[in-house]
Amino acid sequence: AAGGTYLPLVAGNRWTYAVEGGGTEVQVVDRELTVLARPAFAIVHRVDGILVQEDYWSAAGGDVFFHGIYRPIEDFGRFYEPPLRAVDAPLAPGSTWASTAEVFILPDTSSIGMATFSFAARSEGDIVVPAGTFHTFEIEEDSGALPRRWVALDLGTVRFGPDIRRGLLE
Repeated sequence: AAGGTYLPLVAGNRWTYAVEGGGTEVQVVDRELTVLARPAFAIVHRVDGILVQEDYWSAAGGDVFFHGIYRPIEDFGRFYEPPLRAVDAPLAPGSTWASTAEVFILPDTSSIGMATFSFAARSEGDIVVPAGTFHTFEIEEDSGALPRRWVALDLGTVRFGPDIRRGLLE
């Protein structure tokens, strides 16, 4: 990704997705923070205005790193150390990569041990969502730690979820 990123992490960046069955999910880059001594950005998720989760990300050299997730309603989440490489740029159809990390359960940050997460760029192509047509890569992670998603350079996630549940509105 020559000079680009698959997740533009700038405070205030916002994505609005159509939720299957009606409603919307809004994701906003809320703030910078530190996750297990590493700098990251919090992306806050609200479905129909209700805070449902925060997840924590960073980006470097075109790659995108997933630090963890927290669901305040359940008071549950997990952190990964080191963060999982969610995008290994430059992406190409059929490319695969893996990240091994120690997994910490929230809220008490107790370790449950090491795990390896395998990723694949399944396809490349144009997809149509309510916001328009975008050139994307489909990325899958095998354990379910991250949903299947379609990412566009310098835009972020255009569609995500099992069974293509959410498509970008704006």
